[in-house]
Formats: sequence, C-alpha cells, structure tokens
Amino acid sequence: MDKESIIDIGAKFSQSYNTEFSPWKEKNDPELWMWKKTVLKQSAKLVPKNEILVKAIEYDNSEDTNFLEIHKNSLLEQSKRPSEANIENLLPSNIPSV
Repeated sequence: MDKESIIDIGAKFSQSYNTEFSPWKEKNDPELWMWKKTVLKQSAKLVPKNEILVKAIEYDNSEDTNFLEIHKNSLLEQSKRPSEANIENLLPSNIPSV
C-alpha cells in the first residue's frame, strides 16, 4: 500500500484522526505503528480466516483489547467441545501444554 491509501483509510475510519493526540500523527507515533497495523489489517482480508483470527480482529476493533483474556476464553470454549476436550491425548509428549 502506498502512503496516500493508508492515510485515506485512517482519515475515513479513525475517530481520532484529526485530534491533537491521534496516533496517526507522526509526532505521536514515530514508528508509524498505525500505518503498519492498517496494512496488516487490509492484507488480512485476503488470507483464509479461522475462528480465533476473526475474534482477535473483532476484539481489536473494540475499545479495549485484553489478549490474555481472549486466549483464556478461547481455551475454555475449546474444552467444552467434545471433539477438542481431550486433544492433549493426541499430541506428542514433547510439546509443552498451554
């Protein structure tokens, strides 16, 4: 993506784009993480998705993102599924458990 298309997306979708403290301003984000995140999220639209990736993107688009809580909830959901409840029995013994 070129600079203009990244900035266009920021201007269109970011509520803080025109504020003084916006992470879109280079003085507030000298490493341009918002730009990198935008490119990553746009390219993610082109790759196959799974349930965990979709949830992570949804959480990232919400106000606060607590990835530890997301991971814990994901493991709890998996443990309730009969097909995945005993997955540890199928894994080789040298793989560390989560």
